[in-house]
Amino acid sequence: MTTQKINDGTAQFFDDPSDIAAHAENALRNIEAGQPYITDVTLKYWENEAIARFAAQTSFRPTFEPDKLKERELWLAKWANEARHASVYHSGLNPVARAAVRVLLGACELNNAILDKGDPQKIAALSMLLVCEVLMGGYMLEVDAMHEAKGALDKAMKNRVRKTIGKQHDDLTKARNGCISQARIMWVDNPTLRIGQVAEECRERLLLNIEKLPSMNARDVPDIPTIKSWLKEAAAENRITIPDGAQKPGRPKGK
Repeated sequence: MTTQKINDGTAQFFDDPSDIAAHAENALRNIEAGQPYITDVTLKYWENEAIARFAAQTSFRPTFEPDKLKERELWLAKWANEARHASVYHSGLNPVARAAVRVLLGACELNNAILDKGDPQKIAALSMLLVCEVLMGGYMLEVDAMHEAKGALDKAMKNRVRKTIGKQHDDLTKARNGCISQARIMWVDNPTLRIGQVAEECRERLLLNIEKLPSMNARDVPDIPTIKSWLKEAAAENRITIPDGAQKPGRPKGK
């Protein structure tokens, strides 16, 4: 992809077919050498660029934004959730913001399919769709002949999101509330428990009771960093009290 620094969030996607072709050739060489280049380089690049544009062009923000470097998966999930809501409920996004939403959601969907070792046919189709989204978000954004195709992609994305967002939101809320209640009980019984220990126990209980969350399977159960963020958010909302000893003290300044 282009070497120009465009992470300011104001520009269209500059990647043209020659950029993508050159990048794909480089990716193939690295993949043949045993490196997970697509997930470690390609998708992270497009995810970062998409989020930069989405943040600059809209007022959408996660209620709690994790550190991008230390908790990248959680950071990405928070922004992807905002993009899903924007794609379904807001039709007034400008072209750059619309392209950012589609590229971000497409990159996340492809990344999940690769990491889950999904159907190769589906992975190939998602890859082609993502390349089309990037091209249509920049190189071909002004081409009149692409307007109809862009509308079809918007409709397809909304239909996919609508099928999952409602039912998963209810069960995710139920899971979050269950973890908060369980943490409250555990810290009353033992205030010395670390937040990581509590989050791990909460996740185990979610897995054991997954049948009570019909729209979710074991793969959908949030990871420990996500559950820790739930507990911190609940503490900020005065729903629970996290004991002083539950979190590791910060690193001393100057160290």
